Amino acid sequence: MPLNWLLEALKWRFLASKIEKISVTTAVKGTLAGLALGFITPHAVGDYAARLYYLKLKHKIEAFGALLLTRVSMFYVSLFYGIVAFYILNRFDTLGTSMFLDEKVMMLTAALAVLSLAILMNIHVLDHLPYKHPAFSWVWHSVKVLGEYTINDFATAFLISFVRYSVFSLQYLLLLKYFGADIYNVLTISSIWMVFFVKSVFPNFSFLNDLGVREIASVYFFTSIGIEASQAVLASLTLWLINILTPTLLGLAVLLTSKYKKVL
Repeated sequence: MPLNWLLEALKWRFLASKIEKISVTTAVKGTLAGLALGFITPHAVGDYAARLYYLKLKHKIEAFGALLLTRVSMFYVSLFYGIVAFYILNRFDTLGTSMFLDEKVMMLTAALAVLSLAILMNIHVLDHLPYKHPAFSWVWHSVKVLGEYTINDFATAFLISFVRYSVFSLQYLLLLKYFGADIYNVLTISSIWMVFFVKSVFPNFSFLNDLGVREIASVYFFTSIGIEASQAVLASLTLWLINILTPTLLGLAVLLTSKYKKVL
């Protein structure tokens, strides 16, 4: 768990450096505080607010683009592994019939992901448009920092995301093993990737972050490959307790002892 969130903090520090140099300690505080506020706000809106408040910038909206890339880089990694997992599980006929788990849907998802990533990586092109409506100028000011990132910067952000994704995939695998599940096949890791894919793609409206979405997905995918529902739920719930609830409590402590109490 510490490695998981340290990697997230380091990614945030790296991407924020285009706007403001921050220490590792500040990055960790901002990340934990953001997790705590995001825990109780729809779609983790509080995460954005907390991290931006830990910056010294007068116009903090300018850092929104860096935070956006911090979050979406993990989203794209989840999409990539989810699509790979879909084709693996589909190859072994373990997915069943579902309008959401269809090859055409996956192909469309992949195409939209590539298109949106291409736009993000070439956001500077929008600066040369002959006309930009003044009403949307704040949007441009909030994301134009993306134009300052090079291909290497994007690659670094995605590399950190890949490593972090591997960390909590391994956590999930070890927890399944701990609760007695058979993990010695490619279907198990593919099911883990599909659970994370569903959690990333499907919106959740719970104030308890992703609690519930992941558990339902884990039962669906793991039982289809022979893992008991109780083992799937226990592993998923324990992972949530380790990776979400525990650091959220740490983030709450950071908020309560911070000079930036106005973020609350």
